[in-house]
Amino acid sequence: MFLVIALSLVSCEDKQIHEFSMQAKIGDRLYTSTEASASIAENGRMVIQGLTWDETLTLHLSSLKEGNFNLGEGTSNSAIFEDRDGNIYRTDPNGTG
Repeated sequence: MFLVIALSLVSCEDKQIHEFSMQAKIGDRLYTSTEASASIAENGRMVIQGLTWDETLTLHLSSLKEGNFNLGEGTSNSAIFEDRDGNIYRTDPNGTG
């Protein structure tokens, strides 16, 4: 009986729940959004946007398929990040930067 009670007490430890919608490595830090939305643009591309109260990360993807998408040379996928100071960073929409 003591073993069952001890196991019950051990299994009732506080657990931290991390609720986020989108994560990305930006520079040397981990960006974590609290909200996200997705839509399909008129050209058929997927637009995914992650938001915090002061930053925005927007991804423009060429496909609706599940998987990994490269942002860089030879792809039509792009990203736009606006930081808390209003600075905007973007990859080239043609995938060259």
